[in-house]
Parts: sequence; structure tokens; C-alpha cells
Amino acid sequence: MKIVVISDIHGSEYWLSKALKQIKDADRYIFLGDFLYHGPRNIIPEGYNPLKTSDIIKNTENKSFVCGNCDAPVDNFLMGFSEPVYYSVETYGDFKLFITHGWDPDIKDSLKMAHKNKSDIILYGHTHISGIENYENTVLFNPGSVALPKSGTPNSCGIIITEKNKLILNLYDIEKNEIYKKTELIK
Repeated sequence: MKIVVISDIHGSEYWLSKALKQIKDADRYIFLGDFLYHGPRNIIPEGYNPLKTSDIIKNTENKSFVCGNCDAPVDNFLMGFSEPVYYSVETYGDFKLFITHGWDPDIKDSLKMAHKNKSDIILYGHTHISGIENYENTVLFNPGSVALPKSGTPNSCGIIITEKNKLILNLYDIEKNEIYKKTELIK
């Protein structure tokens, strides 16, 4: 199964469309929040068009989502989300994923919740800094920001390939159209 993980779109129809056009044949999409609004501390991203962005997300099939700190209830309504969700747990093969934006709950609380749920991986965004790291026997996977990357990271998203006892975590550079970091987990 191929899962595309997208975070921190901040209303950029340009970067969201570019990512979705380049990554073909996804079976599932996981959106990690901060969908439409750029927030008071961020610049307006390239291709800022919240209405078109909301339409793309609303019409994307086979998706799950969590909300971020820049998401308002009216935005959720536009995208067809019935109510805000701040974290969830999904299982793929032998792996359990704890999914959050990374703001509420924050990473410290997410780690506690992930351990309680026996999750192997935390998917989170919020920082706009992509990365894959091990922490307290849990893999932290941040796909970075599609539209507003920080700390020298590229405009990026994640691609997860799942098999029963194997999971491959990929960080994908949208501008270069290539995977730039990869980690394989086997149970």
C-alpha cells in the first residue's frame, strides 16, 4: 500500500497540486493539518488559493486527517470534515501509527499517548521541518511542509510504503521530484 502524507499546506493550491500530480497511484492520503490559512507568522505561500485548496482536499478520496493550529471550524466544514480531529491511530500491517499535527497534542504528549496505544510511529507536522528520527523506541516522522518549509528543508511530503511486516518511510522533495531520505522498518 502506498500512503501519501501531507502537512502544512497553508492554502497553497500550487504546491498541493504539484505534489499530488507527481506522486501517482497512492492508495491513501493522510493530511496532518494547517490546510488553508497561512497564519500570522508566515508569508503568504506561492499559489495561495484557499478555495481551490479546499476543493482539492474535499475531492481527494481515501483520506484521513487531523487538524492543526491554523485550522478553523468553518474551514473544516468547507472541506467536508464533520468535526475537528486532533489525533488518531491507524494500523497498517503490523504497524500502528499515531497521527497528529504536533501542536495539540504536542510531541511530548503525543509520545505518551503513542506509548499508551503501543504505536510504532508518530506522524506529525507543525514545525515545517522534515525528518525521520528514533526517540524512546518510537519513530518520529515529519513530512515537512508542502508550501512553507523551514530550516533549509525542501517543499516536501511523505510517502509510506506498507507491507505486512515492513514499512518504508520516504521524504519526498516536491521541487526536485525525488525521494531524499528513506528509512525501512521491519518487525
